[in-house]
Amino acid sequence: MRVLLLVICVGCLSTEQDVSDRLESLEDRDGDGYIDVAYGGDDCDDQDARVYPGAYDFWYDGVDSDCMGDSDYDADRDGYDAEAFGGLDCDDKRPEVNPGELEYCDGGLDNDCDPDTVEQGCE
Repeated sequence: MRVLLLVICVGCLSTEQDVSDRLESLEDRDGDGYIDVAYGGDDCDDQDARVYPGAYDFWYDGVDSDCMGDSDYDADRDGYDAEAFGGLDCDDKRPEVNPGELEYCDGGLDNDCDPDTVEQGCE
């Protein structure tokens, strides 16, 4: 004959809200209010409270603060990283200046990031 011993710890009993709060704290470890992607949320770095969807993203610091998944070295968002950080974009403040652009006759602006290309229509 087996005897089942049941011990009830009155202080251990939790309400549904307590359980929900504890679970949420596990899902949002950095306390920024955004759930970790591992738990179905959209916080791409749940170890850093400064990183969450919609956060201001400081360019060129190597941290995807806004969780957009885009390059931290392409401030003008033209698809080319800045030369200063190993990319090919010679002017990362102007999206119309990058290696994929044509060279135009526009007063000396290096549109295609190739100083050897002659501006079209300027000959």
